[in-house]
Amino acid sequence: MKIAYLDIIFDETEIFEELVIELRKHVSDDTVIDYHYVTGTDNLEYMAFETLVLPALLFKINEMRSLGYDAVIIGCFFDPVLDAAKELYDDIIIVGVGESAILTALKLGKTFSIIAARSKHFPKMLEGVERIGVRSRLASLRSLDIKVSQLQQDHALLSRRMGEEISRAVEEDMAEVIVLGCTMETGQYRHLQETHGVPVIDPTVAALMQARMEFDCRKHCDWGYSRACAYEQPPADEVEKFLRIRI
Repeated sequence: MKIAYLDIIFDETEIFEELVIELRKHVSDDTVIDYHYVTGTDNLEYMAFETLVLPALLFKINEMRSLGYDAVIIGCFFDPVLDAAKELYDDIIIVGVGESAILTALKLGKTFSIIAARSKHFPKMLEGVERIGVRSRLASLRSLDIKVSQLQQDHALLSRRMGEEISRAVEEDMAEVIVLGCTMETGQYRHLQETHGVPVIDPTVAALMQARMEFDCRKHCDWGYSRACAYEQPPADEVEKFLRIRI
């Protein structure tokens, strides 16, 4: 299987490549995971900035199709263009890290809490939870009060704040599963779940597992995105006319 990890933010540091290095620890040698990114902004802290990368994401996923990838992981918890890409493309699996993390949490407990970088992200995260239809299972949203761009700058601070908010989510909010609400929190889940005694879901790892599951579903069961209603595919001639993409 060949997977593209498609990042939204890239600042030319090794931090971003380390995400893929972490993912490769979870697959066998016959699974290829490559790192790709789009440009336009160095953060998605604000909804206005998200608009700068949406077309680029759709076009980049189309490029991944031409390069023979089986799946694309969209590397942002907000899952930008996830539905649009599912609507558009038949021949590549599209996976969002936010959706994957929440779906994984639902299988492991009755309630879950999301640990966000900042409270600014709560409304978008609630939109994602409600989109999946599991608002009643959400125990809480907790904030680290650290900007996304600063999460990897002070590992001691990150570890301390994660520990504090996970403890509160489990003890005060009765969360049975913890979801890390940012890809920049990756690589932390094992020691956190050992410390707190509950499953801690790394969204990038959850997306990887989701991609592999969907790949097997297509290969063995011929299960793909339904075209009956929400993901009805636009006419090919209109896609080529407006997007300059062939489907």
